[in-house]
Amino acid sequence: MKIKIELLIMVLGSGFLSAQKWQPVYYVDYSYANRNQIKIGLEWFLNNSGDADKLFLGTGLGVVYHDEKLHALPDLHLNYNTESGCFLKAGSSFSNAYLLGGISFLNFLDLGIGYSLPYRKEKMPIKGFTVGLTLRLSGNDNAYGKLKIGF
Repeated sequence: MKIKIELLIMVLGSGFLSAQKWQPVYYVDYSYANRNQIKIGLEWFLNNSGDADKLFLGTGLGVVYHDEKLHALPDLHLNYNTESGCFLKAGSSFSNAYLLGGISFLNFLDLGIGYSLPYRKEKMPIKGFTVGLTLRLSGNDNAYGKLKIGF
């Protein structure tokens, strides 16, 4: 059963990536919710039609220091950035689920606040109010917002 699920994910992923012409957006993310967490990963457009509002699907790997050890946590998130400079981000890892909202500078730099809930409190609790900073890098100019000066 596990092999069938992996094959299905690979087939769907290859179709999705070929439709996107493999134009990932690289990101680095720092967040603090009761402990520091640093994430790196890739994001892809879900609406690559040149719209001003951007919808990104991201996956990455986060690192958290807990009980004198470094723990790696996979991360999956959905990020909606508007033309007006606001964003909303919802995501999850094996340890917690989170929701952030805030301001975005041309989809290049996101600064937000939100809340994180742990799945199991006895394990590594990443919980409470969250602040986050995301930096995106891409060779695709469509990933970034347009700077409008004047009228």
